[in-house]
Amino acid sequence: MLEENIINKNNISDVLNYINKKEFCTVFGKGPSFINLPKKENEFRIAVNQTGNILEDVDMIVMNDLHNYYNIDDNVYKKLKYLLVPNNIHVQIKDTWGVKKKKFTILFDHLKDKFFGKLIIFNLNTSTPDDDYIYLNSACSSGNNAVDFVAQHTNIKNLQTYGIGIFDETIKYHEKFTGRGAHSYHPNRIQDIKNNIKDICSKFDVTFKIN
Repeated sequence: MLEENIINKNNISDVLNYINKKEFCTVFGKGPSFINLPKKENEFRIAVNQTGNILEDVDMIVMNDLHNYYNIDDNVYKKLKYLLVPNNIHVQIKDTWGVKKKKFTILFDHLKDKFFGKLIIFNLNTSTPDDDYIYLNSACSSGNNAVDFVAQHTNIKNLQTYGIGIFDETIKYHEKFTGRGAHSYHPNRIQDIKNNIKDICSKFDVTFKIN
């Protein structure tokens, strides 16, 4: 039962006991600087959206938008330890730029019989908060929420990103990926993403590198 695998702020120590044994974290996004690197010893590895289908031995996938959950391979879900999930997930409204939101329980039917790890639920800054769950302050991107989680809620103090916060004039996503949001990755937004990573890591004394 997925309900039994929900992590809230009162039982988050159940997952931190494993994560805090890792020495560093690598977060992979779909941007032009994405690279598929071999996993290293003592690495906590986070994938953003469909990077989880390509990377080796992912520990966690972060997805703020509902449609991405349907684009992850079943065999990836079966091996995955953690999903970092907004309490209220973004649902794109067809033919508009707006979003509405759905409670994370909308995922249960899709994930049953394929995902057996833990659902770490967090309050995304775009929604009314629920005090049962941890807070992540960033509202820039799923990648920023991954960084925020590690910096704010774990003991890991060394972090690198690939495919996040790097601007390319012609390539919005790495060639291995497609996405609905390419139009939004203009220079100002990329700079916001980069600045947010810097602010989060500085606030929580995390050494970081944006690749």
